[in-house]
Formats: sequence, structure tokens, C-alpha cells
Amino acid sequence: MRQTLRTGATAGRRYKLLNGATGLLDRSFTSYQLEFKLKTPPVIPDNGILYIFDRQDSSGSTRIGYRTRADGTSAWMLYDTAWQKLTETVLPGHDLLPDTEYDVKVTARDGDIAVSVDGSPRLSGSDPGHRPSGKVGFYTSGFAYMLFDDIIFSVLP
Repeated sequence: MRQTLRTGATAGRRYKLLNGATGLLDRSFTSYQLEFKLKTPPVIPDNGILYIFDRQDSSGSTRIGYRTRADGTSAWMLYDTAWQKLTETVLPGHDLLPDTEYDVKVTARDGDIAVSVDGSPRLSGSDPGHRPSGKVGFYTSGFAYMLFDDIIFSVLP
């Protein structure tokens, strides 16, 4: 099953998530594939953060994180529900550049999580304490905003 986040009159508009804001889809998912276009702002801050919430419920969620660092590097990280870092992919520069659009894909099958950007793998890991079902969403901090478009969920068997 594929489900787009927006249809009809709101189709064609980007979802703008402002600095410090969270957006959660009001539907629970188990195993899924999430695909979306991400457009970065003209300025990429030091210590900018993007989190993707994976199957959030009342007990928390696994979190997929992207962070820029003051030294010019960046990293993709996977956190468990207690914010313990499970795995990290450190990159020598900023992976997300200013004023650029990216195709991002997240695959969550049971506790296994994989992230790719423009078709290239960025993060792969497993959370043995993952939530079996919950909401999926986004959070940004440090960035003036992030723009999301063409958000598609596919439920995996």
C-alpha cells in the first residue's frame, strides 16, 4: 500500500518545518518505506539537526538523526528510545548542502533501519528495542527551515 501525505488542493505545495518544530503523521506504521524530497535552506548552520521519528508511541521512538558539525563534518546517526547512539556514519563534509533538493529514502523493517540520500546508502543499523508500531515524523533544529515534498509511505510485508 502506498500513501501520499498530501493530495487534492494541497498537492504541489511543500511542507515547511520551521526551526524547533516537530511534525508527526497521525497514523501508525509497522514496517514501512518512507520516501520524500528534502529541500535545504540557503544557509546550513553548524550543529543543525534533522530527526526522523521512527514508529513513535507513548514510550518513545527510534530516531534517525542528521547533524552538521562546527568542524565542517556531518553525521547520520541511529538512536534508541533512550537516546543511546546505536550507530553513526561520519562524513568528511556536510552531506546536505545549501539550497539543494535531495531524494531521501528510509526503510524500516522490524528493528532494521536503512537510510539513503539520492540513491547512496548513508546509514544502516538495528534497534533491538524498536517500537513495533507507531507514528512517523520529522523534527529540525538550527536550520531556519526544511522543506519536504512528495512524501510517500509504502507499507512493507
